[in-house]
Amino acid sequence: MKTATYGWCVLLAAMALAVIGGAGDAKTGADPAAPAEPTPPLVSAALAGHEMEAVWETNVLADPGTALRKLWLRGDFLVALGSNNRIYVINAATGVRMYSHVVAPQTETVWPPAAMKDTLYVPTTTTLWAFRGPDGERAGNTLLGFSPSGGAATNGTQVFIPDAKGWLQAVSVSPDNLPWNLWKSGMATASPVLFRGIESVREENGTGLIRPQTDVAVRGDAARGWGGESWGRWTEDTMTAAPVVDSTLVYFGGQNGTIYASLQNARNVVWEYQAEGPIVADLKKTKSGLILAPSLDYSLYAFAGPSGRVVWRYNAGEPLRRAPYAVGKQVFVLTREAGLTALDATNGKAQWSLADGIGVVAGDNDSVFVLARAGDLVAIDRQNGKENFSIPLAPGVLTAPNEGDTGLIYLATPSGQVMAVAKKRDLLELARREAEELAAKEAAAAAAAKKEAAGPEKPAPPPMATVTGAEPATPAVKKEPPPKKAPVKKEPPPKKEPPPRKTPKKG
Repeated sequence: MKTATYGWCVLLAAMALAVIGGAGDAKTGADPAAPAEPTPPLVSAALAGHEMEAVWETNVLADPGTALRKLWLRGDFLVALGSNNRIYVINAATGVRMYSHVVAPQTETVWPPAAMKDTLYVPTTTTLWAFRGPDGERAGNTLLGFSPSGGAATNGTQVFIPDAKGWLQAVSVSPDNLPWNLWKSGMATASPVLFRGIESVREENGTGLIRPQTDVAVRGDAARGWGGESWGRWTEDTMTAAPVVDSTLVYFGGQNGTIYASLQNARNVVWEYQAEGPIVADLKKTKSGLILAPSLDYSLYAFAGPSGRVVWRYNAGEPLRRAPYAVGKQVFVLTREAGLTALDATNGKAQWSLADGIGVVAGDNDSVFVLARAGDLVAIDRQNGKENFSIPLAPGVLTAPNEGDTGLIYLATPSGQVMAVAKKRDLLELARREAEELAAKEAAAAAAAKKEAAGPEKPAPPPMATVTGAEPATPAVKKEPPPKKAPVKKEPPPKKEPPPRKTPKKG
């Protein structure tokens, strides 16, 4: 009996030790199922020695079992894409997490989005989404009748998307000012829906009619309503290059090697240019308005947008399969052999090259920040191409190229740690600009409020002459009117004497 009791005690002690050991493993992280500690994109201490700071840091709290795999900068939005096709939208200036949405099943592709003012447009394999404002209010979505094959561009009225069959598709996204009527054949089974003043109606005869509630003039081919395919342009081959827009035209190119410029609200080609090789990488636009088109014929073309004139052409010596970067007054070209080459944006002449460069992250007045092959962030002098300093990055860091003039460097890890980095002096300059803008806005608001409170302005009385005691006021000298001219008396013209009368001859 004692032997049995002793055996049970030994067994219970062993079980207790096993439980304690298991708990200790979980606490120390030995459990493979335990979440790993988040790793920042870079160590903040490494910035201090280079006059740089982290502007902001945040964690997008990715869903369990997922990871970030893409990072895009679009206007004021920093967009991170998770492996479950959830987008996380962050305010690019402040780092405030704005909203997140799952936009597609994992079997679909989420293509690079486009933005206009406060609206973000996200194309997927089957759907175009629109999210508006700081809270991501759903501004519309539509099933696409084609398969996208590249990133999008938008002017706020149309979203331009390349098609796998070689079309540039223009999808209307502005029902407020583009009213329309569209008949659809076949039985309409969907329930009616109201969206920003447009109503979809199901009629008893089985034909669907969609009409606006107010009658306003329809504007061109773009009048197809939200999600309607306004127009398309076939380029004869698959299109993978994202288009680019300016104030009036949309520019795009296909694998047939032709670069097109078209009106935005109608299928009307303004000019086209035939390159000597296919266009497979995204088109870009410089700060001065030049349109950049990389080609597999080794050339980067720079066009004057409205006219289509080739301003310059740079021969890279290799096929250009990557989109260029346009940062300030420089254009950066990426090739497999030469790495990163800096060009003068005005004439296309090469300035310097960096063999280890594989991408541009951002730039300021003095430096351009480059992602190196070894995974480091390298600061390069923009004038001579010399390395200023290098900072190691965490493995697998994602970058969002910033081609604006803020100088902010955007980095993210697959685990969801996102941060923005910049030089300290750039932060001070940014703060100064923000303070000046805020002061100007406050002064304008105060002046408007004062003007409104004072009511309508009365005309000021004419200023009175001031007379000092030392010297009497000098009376104004009255000008005499000029003497009147005596009227000139015109003599009447002399009277003409009648011709003498002839005396008739007597017979």
